[in-house]
Amino acid sequence: MNQVNYQKELEKILNTLQEKGEAASDYRPPRLFLHSCCAP
Repeated sequence: MNQVNYQKELEKILNTLQEKGEAASDYRPPRLFLHSCCAP
């Protein structure tokens, strides 16, 4: 069974958003809402 590392997935998303933000000074990345009530 393949376990998903959610911390690494989150870091990938945040890095992508940060890179897009640096590419365009007036670009505002979408807000990211995380709900971890039922997460493992």
